[in-house]
Amino acid sequence: MISVGCSFDPSRFDKKADAMLPALRFIVEDLKITDIRLGLRWNRIEMVKNKIDFISYRSCLDYLIEKNALSVLNIGPVKTLGYPESHLPDFIDTSNFKKKPGNFFGGKLYRNKIKLDSELSSEATRYTELLLLSLKSHYSNWSPRIIQIENEVFTLFGKHHLIGTFDYLFEILKKVKNHYPSSKILINSSNRFNLNKIFKFIKFIDNTKLYRFSDFTIGYDFYYDTTDIQSLKWLYVFGNTMDISFPWDMTLSKLKQLSTKYGFKVEITEMQFEPWKGVGLPGNDYNDFNKALIEGQRIFPPTQGSRVVRLWGVERLATKYLENTLTTEHQKIIDRIIGQNTN
Repeated sequence: MISVGCSFDPSRFDKKADAMLPALRFIVEDLKITDIRLGLRWNRIEMVKNKIDFISYRSCLDYLIEKNALSVLNIGPVKTLGYPESHLPDFIDTSNFKKKPGNFFGGKLYRNKIKLDSELSSEATRYTELLLLSLKSHYSNWSPRIIQIENEVFTLFGKHHLIGTFDYLFEILKKVKNHYPSSKILINSSNRFNLNKIFKFIKFIDNTKLYRFSDFTIGYDFYYDTTDIQSLKWLYVFGNTMDISFPWDMTLSKLKQLSTKYGFKVEITEMQFEPWKGVGLPGNDYNDFNKALIEGQRIFPPTQGSRVVRLWGVERLATKYLENTLTTEHQKIIDRIIGQNTN
């Protein structure tokens, strides 16, 4: 049985701050979603000398922890959920980053690796240590069930096209292990494009014995209707985005075989639940939602018991509820989500 979770991005309510907690209550108490991923953006965290204040996230954290609904904490530090992917504070010098025109597929591909000996790596690991210390201090009786480092860490997408190196990510994971030794680790892929790299990284970490295969979940970000974006239209020549990729990318059958063999879990970390660049159905049409849920089941190995699909864009549904603009299609979607999470 698939449970429906979600990601929650407080920045969606920057222009209506007083709506953020009511929206979160609707998601948890009305939709019965208690498997929520929350991202902490580095550029929204106050840092004064060696002290951190996450006041912009405090009310959100307080509520989710009280309701036992915070399942995944995406700490970054460089890449956290939501465009433009990398959320760097102003003091980070980006003048030496490669900068080329074009987007993901529409221009030349370029990458900026987060190397272990870089200033960015040094500042990021220092910040991670301070963040984890602060979280432990404020929530001494709580620890995250799952910690996600660096959202879509191997994806060439976003403002700076930043991707992590194994050595850098190893340093971040050592900080996590030191402060939250019982937390599991989530690494997610943009569709199937990063699955091979993620598996190699998990194998690398397993060899160090810092974490074992069974401590990991590989997340799959499932965006199935992006046809209005010119640079992505070529994908649909071949059909649904769950079925296409480059020839060298890992197949879903291979992912399931490896999960069964090595013991890591899989999940859908982001399932498109909002319109994107003119595409209107995701999050607004029941049949479209039902089809995506059915399609998403294909990633799970038959041996895996608990299966979660996290909606991306649920804040829009919550806003419609608060503004009393729900349609009959939205109500059918709401009933389905409640049914999935209460049966």
